[in-house]
Amino acid sequence: MNDEKIISALQEANLLSNNNDYFIGTIMPNAKDQIMFGIFSNFVKEFSGYIINQVDTGIGIIPLSNMTGKPMVNNAYFLPQNNIKKVNIEKGGLFFYKKISIIDLNNQAITFKVTKNILPIKKYKENLERFIAKYQ
Repeated sequence: MNDEKIISALQEANLLSNNNDYFIGTIMPNAKDQIMFGIFSNFVKEFSGYIINQVDTGIGIIPLSNMTGKPMVNNAYFLPQNNIKKVNIEKGGLFFYKKISIIDLNNQAITFKVTKNILPIKKYKENLERFIAKYQ
């Protein structure tokens, strides 16, 4: 997904502000799903990932369709800063850079991984580093 499509989705979902630090997080199937469903394990999840946009007042989140990879703008939501209980940031593994969980005050969490293939894109890497610096 290119920068123009991300900006367009954020704009359509009304999740843009003056300061935007956006990047893409992916949802990878767990080992149990991979064993049970093999190559179809990606379709077990409703979403394939998220567009994450950190702004001064919170975090905007747009799910990505697991069938098309397109932003699901109608399912977008904004998590205000004062509703964020905790953000867990773990070291990555062989195929991903970081594992991130955003937990709200009701202990609802979204968890995603940031793959290493976004790191060469300077803007996304800088946005991710600012996100990590804020919540680590």
